[in-house]
Amino acid sequence: KIEKMSLRKKKRILCNIPASIAMNGCDELKGVMIDMSSNGFLFSARMFDEDTPPQLSLNCPVDIFMPLMGIEGKTKLEGIVRNIRRNDNGLQLGIALTNLSDNISVMLEKYVYTIMRHA
Repeated sequence: KIEKMSLRKKKRILCNIPASIAMNGCDELKGVMIDMSSNGFLFSARMFDEDTPPQLSLNCPVDIFMPLMGIEGKTKLEGIVRNIRRNDNGLQLGIALTNLSDNISVMLEKYVYTIMRHA
């Protein structure tokens, strides 16, 4: 018998939220958040042959720009890269959020809970 065990601290939901990230003073990398929890995201960006991949390393700080419900425009969040995956379709980054205000943390928790409840 095989049992499933989750090592995640928080529940994750699947999503498709347009976002961009900036790191190391480079241009913003546009993509989408494809899953999220109240303390992190999986960011995915398509890379084309002519694109120069960003210089990334684990634990490097990134700024995330994305819309959040109830806030006009894009919100800037801070995080660190915890996981880097490159494949034929592009780049995926696991990002852990850092320095979250209590207000933003509560908003993310409510959003994830609402989606989970209605899924």
